[in-house]
Amino acid sequence: MKIIAPILFFFAFLASCGPAESPERTKILAQISDTLLPAYREMKDLQVIQVKTLQLANSWTVNQYETPSKAELRKIVNEQYPAVKKNINALAASWPLSQKQQVDALFRIQDSCMTTVKDIMDVLNDSAAYYTEIRIQLRLALADDNNELNTNFRTAESRLQKLLGEVEPQLNMAIQQLKPATK
Repeated sequence: MKIIAPILFFFAFLASCGPAESPERTKILAQISDTLLPAYREMKDLQVIQVKTLQLANSWTVNQYETPSKAELRKIVNEQYPAVKKNINALAASWPLSQKQQVDALFRIQDSCMTTVKDIMDVLNDSAAYYTEIRIQLRLALADDNNELNTNFRTAESRLQKLLGEVEPQLNMAIQQLKPATK
Protein backbone atom coordinates (compact mmCIF):
# COMPACT_ATOMS: atom_id res chain seq x y z
CA MET A 1 0.00 0.00 0.00
CA LYS A 2 2.98 2.27 0.43
CA ILE A 3 3.56 4.87 -2.25
CA ILE A 4 6.86 3.80 -3.84
CA ALA A 5 7.18 6.21 -6.79
CA PRO A 6 7.91 9.37 -4.74
CA ILE A 7 10.48 7.51 -2.68
CA LEU A 8 12.25 6.16 -5.76
CA PHE A 9 12.15 9.60 -7.35
CA PHE A 10 13.61 11.12 -4.19
CA PHE A 11 16.53 8.69 -4.02
CA ALA A 12 17.21 9.01 -7.76
CA PHE A 13 17.26 12.76 -7.32
CA LEU A 14 19.65 12.52 -4.37
CA ALA A 15 22.00 10.30 -6.37
CA SER A 16 22.12 12.90 -9.15
CA CYS A 17 22.88 15.73 -6.72
CA GLY A 18 26.04 14.27 -5.31
CA PRO A 19 27.08 14.31 -1.66
CA ALA A 20 25.72 16.82 0.82
CA GLU A 21 28.53 19.33 1.19
CA SER A 22 27.15 21.97 3.48
CA PRO A 23 25.28 22.02 6.76
CA GLU A 24 22.42 23.74 4.93
CA ARG A 25 22.11 20.84 2.45
CA THR A 26 22.28 18.37 5.34
CA LYS A 27 19.49 20.24 7.12
CA ILE A 28 17.33 20.24 3.99
CA LEU A 29 17.98 16.53 3.43
CA ALA A 30 17.01 15.81 7.03
CA GLN A 31 13.80 17.82 6.65
CA ILE A 32 12.91 15.88 3.51
CA SER A 33 13.74 12.44 4.81
CA ASP A 34 12.54 12.87 8.40
CA THR A 35 9.38 14.93 7.95
CA LEU A 36 8.15 15.89 4.50
CA LEU A 37 8.50 12.63 2.58
CA PRO A 38 7.13 10.43 5.40
CA ALA A 39 4.21 12.84 5.92
CA TYR A 40 3.43 12.83 2.21
CA ARG A 41 3.60 9.03 2.07
CA GLU A 42 1.40 8.54 5.14
CA MET A 43 -1.20 10.99 3.88
CA LYS A 44 -1.27 9.21 0.51
CA ASP A 45 -1.77 5.93 2.42
CA LEU A 46 -4.67 7.53 4.30
CA GLN A 47 -6.14 8.60 0.98
CA VAL A 48 -6.09 4.97 -0.21
CA ILE A 49 -7.62 3.84 3.08
CA GLN A 50 -10.45 6.34 2.70
CA VAL A 51 -11.39 5.08 -0.75
CA LYS A 52 -11.07 1.40 0.08
CA THR A 53 -13.00 1.67 3.35
CA LEU A 54 -16.09 3.11 1.73
CA GLN A 55 -15.97 0.58 -1.11
CA LEU A 56 -15.47 -2.35 1.24
CA ALA A 57 -18.21 -1.16 3.64
CA ASN A 58 -20.59 -1.10 0.71
CA SER A 59 -19.45 -4.59 -0.29
CA TRP A 60 -19.95 -5.77 3.29
CA THR A 61 -23.67 -4.96 3.05
CA VAL A 62 -24.00 -7.10 -0.10
CA ASN A 63 -22.02 -10.25 0.74
CA GLN A 64 -23.43 -12.27 3.58
CA TYR A 65 -20.60 -14.81 3.49
CA GLU A 66 -17.01 -14.38 4.60
CA THR A 67 -15.07 -12.91 1.68
CA PRO A 68 -11.57 -11.51 1.15
CA SER A 69 -13.10 -8.02 1.09
CA LYS A 70 -14.46 -8.53 4.60
CA ALA A 71 -11.04 -9.62 5.84
CA GLU A 72 -9.49 -6.59 4.12
CA LEU A 73 -11.98 -4.20 5.74
CA ARG A 74 -11.28 -5.68 9.17
CA LYS A 75 -7.55 -5.21 8.56
CA ILE A 76 -8.03 -1.59 7.49
CA VAL A 77 -10.28 -0.72 10.43
CA ASN A 78 -8.31 -2.58 13.10
CA GLU A 79 -4.70 -2.23 11.92
CA GLN A 80 -3.94 -0.02 8.94
CA TYR A 81 -6.00 3.04 9.82
CA PRO A 82 -4.80 3.19 13.45
CA ALA A 83 -1.17 2.80 12.29
CA VAL A 84 -1.43 5.55 9.67
CA LYS A 85 -3.22 7.83 12.15
CA LYS A 86 -0.50 7.23 14.74
CA ASN A 87 2.26 7.94 12.20
CA ILE A 88 0.64 11.15 10.93
CA ASN A 89 0.03 12.39 14.47
CA ALA A 90 3.68 11.70 15.36
CA LEU A 91 4.88 13.61 12.30
CA ALA A 92 2.42 16.46 12.94
CA ALA A 93 3.93 17.04 16.38
CA SER A 94 6.60 19.23 14.75
CA TRP A 95 4.23 21.04 12.37
CA PRO A 96 2.89 24.57 12.76
CA LEU A 97 -0.18 24.90 14.98
CA SER A 98 -2.57 25.50 12.07
CA GLN A 99 -1.54 22.23 10.41
CA LYS A 100 -1.80 20.32 13.71
CA GLN A 101 -5.34 21.65 14.09
CA GLN A 102 -6.14 20.54 10.54
CA VAL A 103 -4.85 17.04 11.35
CA ASP A 104 -6.96 16.94 14.53
CA ALA A 105 -10.08 18.02 12.63
CA LEU A 106 -9.38 15.48 9.88
CA PHE A 107 -9.07 12.63 12.37
CA ARG A 108 -12.20 13.63 14.29
CA ILE A 109 -14.18 13.19 11.08
CA GLN A 110 -12.23 10.14 9.92
CA ASP A 111 -12.71 8.47 13.33
CA SER A 112 -16.45 9.08 13.02
CA CYS A 113 -16.40 7.37 9.62
CA MET A 114 -14.51 4.39 10.99
CA THR A 115 -16.94 4.10 13.93
CA THR A 116 -19.86 4.00 11.48
CA VAL A 117 -18.10 1.34 9.43
CA LYS A 118 -17.50 -0.71 12.60
CA ASP A 119 -21.20 -0.36 13.42
CA ILE A 120 -22.11 -1.73 9.98
CA MET A 121 -19.73 -4.63 10.51
CA ASP A 122 -21.22 -5.33 13.94
CA VAL A 123 -24.85 -5.21 12.74
CA LEU A 124 -24.19 -7.50 9.78
CA ASN A 125 -22.09 -9.97 11.73
CA ASP A 126 -23.70 -13.23 10.57
CA SER A 127 -25.75 -14.62 7.65
CA ALA A 128 -29.04 -14.27 9.51
CA ALA A 129 -28.56 -10.49 9.81
CA TYR A 130 -28.66 -10.18 6.01
CA TYR A 131 -32.31 -11.25 5.97
CA THR A 132 -33.47 -8.38 8.16
CA GLU A 133 -34.72 -4.95 7.21
CA ILE A 134 -31.56 -3.46 8.73
CA ARG A 135 -29.51 -4.64 5.73
CA ILE A 136 -31.90 -2.91 3.33
CA GLN A 137 -31.72 0.29 5.36
CA LEU A 138 -27.91 0.16 5.34
CA ARG A 139 -27.85 -0.45 1.57
CA LEU A 140 -30.17 2.50 0.97
CA ALA A 141 -28.14 4.72 3.29
CA LEU A 142 -24.86 3.87 1.59
CA ALA A 143 -26.42 4.51 -1.82
CA ASP A 144 -27.51 8.00 -0.70
CA ASP A 145 -24.72 10.49 -1.41
CA ASN A 146 -26.13 12.83 1.21
CA ASN A 147 -26.11 10.40 4.13
CA GLU A 148 -23.89 11.14 7.09
CA LEU A 149 -21.24 8.52 6.28
CA ASN A 150 -20.79 9.65 2.67
CA THR A 151 -20.80 13.31 3.70
CA ASN A 152 -18.19 12.66 6.40
CA PHE A 153 -15.98 10.71 4.00
CA ARG A 154 -16.13 13.57 1.49
CA THR A 155 -15.29 16.07 4.23
CA ALA A 156 -12.36 13.95 5.44
CA GLU A 157 -11.15 13.56 1.86
CA SER A 158 -11.35 17.32 1.33
CA ARG A 159 -9.40 18.04 4.52
CA LEU A 160 -6.76 15.51 3.54
CA GLN A 161 -6.45 17.10 0.09
CA LYS A 162 -5.91 20.48 1.76
CA LEU A 163 -3.12 19.06 3.93
CA LEU A 164 -1.52 17.36 0.94
CA GLY A 165 -1.77 20.68 -0.88
CA GLU A 166 0.33 22.26 1.88
CA VAL A 167 2.92 19.50 2.28
CA GLU A 168 3.55 18.83 -1.40
CA PRO A 169 4.80 22.37 -2.22
CA GLN A 170 7.05 22.29 0.87
CA LEU A 171 8.51 19.00 -0.36
CA ASN A 172 9.01 20.37 -3.86
CA MET A 173 10.60 23.57 -2.52
CA ALA A 174 13.03 21.62 -0.35
CA ILE A 175 14.01 19.45 -3.32
CA GLN A 176 14.51 22.56 -5.47
CA GLN A 177 16.85 23.99 -2.84
CA LEU A 178 19.05 20.91 -3.21
CA LYS A 179 19.49 21.31 -6.93
CA PRO A 180 22.87 22.71 -7.89
CA ALA A 181 22.85 26.31 -9.09
CA THR A 182 23.16 26.74 -12.84
CA LYS A 183 26.09 28.74 -14.09
